Amino acid sequence: MTQATVVSAPPPQTVPVKSQPTPQSNSQNNILIGSLISGGLIGASVIISQVLPKSSQSTADKTVLPSQTPSTVTSPVIETPKFIPTTPFPTQSTSSVNIISPDATTAVSTYFWLSQRLVTDTDLDGKDGLELDIMRNSIFASHGRRFDTPELQDYFNKQPWYHPIYSPKAFPLKLLSKLEQQNVEYISKYQDRYGLRYFNK
Repeated sequence: MTQATVVSAPPPQTVPVKSQPTPQSNSQNNILIGSLISGGLIGASVIISQVLPKSSQSTADKTVLPSQTPSTVTSPVIETPKFIPTTPFPTQSTSSVNIISPDATTAVSTYFWLSQRLVTDTDLDGKDGLELDIMRNSIFASHGRRFDTPELQDYFNKQPWYHPIYSPKAFPLKLLSKLEQQNVEYISKYQDRYGLRYFNK
C-alpha cells in the first residue's frame, strides 16, 4: 500500500501594516515643516537685503555722468566789464571846465584789470579825457589814495570798492606794482599825445 504524500501549505505571509498617524503627530509635522519654511524665507530675505544695497551702491558709484568727466568740465570765464559811461558826466566845454556832477551810482568803474596786465592803445581808443582821467586815477584809488580834485574824490567816494586811506601828498608810490606804474605812465602819455585831459592833474 502506497503512502500519500502530504503537501503542507506554506504559512500565510504577514503584510506589515503601517500604523495610521494620529491627528496629534500630523499637526506636529505640519508645525515643524512650517517653521523650517518660514526660517528659510527669513534667512533668505536677510541675505538678499545685505547683498542688494551693496551691489546697487557699487554700480551707482561707478556711474559717471558725461558732465562730470574732467575732460568736459570747464571753468567759467568771468570778464571784467570795461567802463562804459552811461552819460554819468557832462562833456567838457569851454564854458564849464572842471564842472562835473558824476552819478557814480549808475556807472560803477571796474578797472582792476589795470593791476593785472599792460594797457594798450586798443584799451584806450574811443575814450574821452574824463574817462581816461578816471581810468588812470583808479589805479591810485584802488590803493586808498585821496585826491585834491573834488570831482575825482566825489566820484571815487561813490565807488563801493573805494576805501580812502592816504592823503595825496602822503601816498606811498611804492604801493604801486611795476605794472601799475607802467600803466599810469602809458595812459598819461596817451592823454598828452591826443590832448585828452579833462582835469588839470
